[in-house]
Amino acid sequence: MLERDLVEERIKQTIAAEVAAVSNLSEGIDDNFYRAVALIADRGGKILITGVGKSGYIAMKMVATLISLGHESVFLNPLDALHGDSGMVKDDDVLVVFSFSGGSPELVRIVEHLKKHFSIGVVTITGNCNSMLSKLSDEAITFSVEEEGCPLGLAPMASTTASLVIADSIAAALTSPDTFRQEHFAMFHPAGSLGLSLKKVKEIMRGGDELPKVSMYISFEEVLEAITSQRLAQIVGVVDEEGYLVGALGDGDIRKMLIKHGDLRGKQINIFMNQSPKTINEDDSLQVALQTMKEHKINNLFVTDSNNVYIGFIHLHDIVGDYATS
Repeated sequence: MLERDLVEERIKQTIAAEVAAVSNLSEGIDDNFYRAVALIADRGGKILITGVGKSGYIAMKMVATLISLGHESVFLNPLDALHGDSGMVKDDDVLVVFSFSGGSPELVRIVEHLKKHFSIGVVTITGNCNSMLSKLSDEAITFSVEEEGCPLGLAPMASTTASLVIADSIAAALTSPDTFRQEHFAMFHPAGSLGLSLKKVKEIMRGGDELPKVSMYISFEEVLEAITSQRLAQIVGVVDEEGYLVGALGDGDIRKMLIKHGDLRGKQINIFMNQSPKTINEDDSLQVALQTMKEHKINNLFVTDSNNVYIGFIHLHDIVGDYATS
């Protein structure tokens, strides 16, 4: 049985150690850090990132972050690289090495091999400025960790946290909002909630000939035919002479009116249409559209521009068909 007081004490010690390690990083943003970032930025090829053990996972995360921000990046497993994967390396690539000790034999060996056979730049992120990897590197980013935060003092915790922050800092330094904008990020993240938040309604809405639309002055018989022809939504937007959305009418509305009034033949639809249809702006995100549908328990929304002109239509299936959340 775990004792709560001891558990809380260990948790707080670990958090304190990691916070301290990250806080100390600001002091390490010096000329070495800048030159390392400049070396990566000025590469002619791709960014190769490597590490072993826990540092290997930090390297993989940095690869994933860089790729999502438009930087060509590949994880290089040092063991596999010694058995054929070094074939991915090309001149003008840059190699980023994560090793807190700076002396991992596998990393030392692969760095020596690559520098001998390829014209590449090497940046090491380490806790030891006098290590073998630091000496082999063109630039080294060093940081210190007073305490790992592991109750046994064995497992890397604060050091890997600090390494992760350095990795994110490099990614941020390499990424300019002048050249990599939100639309680029959206292109790389089409699925899940992130894709929904970045994609706009106007990018997938139905418009033109697909727009379910009728005039407010047509008869019941005509609107019934128009609704029946809608294979998915079975609902139409009702517009005035200038194209403004003034209402909506669906098969459910018609059934209700038939029950209430009986014969509707010859009646104009502006008498019994829904005069407050749910709308969304064309520049809203798909996430907003999905949330609006959920909030009002509906499956479709009418899309209007800033002047309330009816320009599009979006159904729940349009969103979840290609943007199912993961």
